[in-house]
Amino acid sequence: MELTEKIHCVSLVPLFSGLEPASIAKIAQKVTNKTVQKGELLASPQQKDETLVIVHQGQLKGYHLLSTGQEQLLFLLTAGEFTGVWSVFQTGRKQTNYLEALTTSELCLLTHQDLVQILQDYPAISYQLLNQMAQRLEKAEKQATFLAAPTIRARISLYLNDLIAQQETGSQSPVVELPLNRKNLAAYLGTTPESVTRTLQKLAAEGKIKSLSSQKIMVLEPLVEE
Repeated sequence: MELTEKIHCVSLVPLFSGLEPASIAKIAQKVTNKTVQKGELLASPQQKDETLVIVHQGQLKGYHLLSTGQEQLLFLLTAGEFTGVWSVFQTGRKQTNYLEALTTSELCLLTHQDLVQILQDYPAISYQLLNQMAQRLEKAEKQATFLAAPTIRARISLYLNDLIAQQETGSQSPVVELPLNRKNLAAYLGTTPESVTRTLQKLAAEGKIKSLSSQKIMVLEPLVEE
């Protein structure tokens, strides 16, 4: 990866977006690059968490493995998104989840030491860092709420209601676009793709929703989280 590509990679990250071009170029010089193939494992529990991983191109997923062997999806990362920032606050921290490439991906890597130095050189980034971490915690809390629901129907209803709330359109029959495919949605909600499909089909049969495509759903009636 040429320096110009590293600069582009760093500039994609909201954490660094407010910096001057010269500062971004300086940070890019500390970056190393890595290409990973689909299905390649980048991290697993108990490994040392010492690197900030930035996605330049491609997609990664973070997940737990349940005692049943089923994946519990935690997050998806696309271009400009990153993981590994907790190492700044917890030296010697161990990984708590798996990180895997969903597609062939180009990554930019910053060591813990370099990231700490960057925060010291550019203190304003610390606020952006806290903001990013707050958003991650909010997403984790939402997922915990979904998983605490007693039925798959309730989890899906909560999830769809949250997507509607994010739109803030006030439409009587809002259309939501699912950011996850059925397999990943099932992993996110702690169930199987078959259960997700059956539940959506039942909601459609009851006239609650209407599937416009594999990813778009029109909500026709309020979804009760039962």
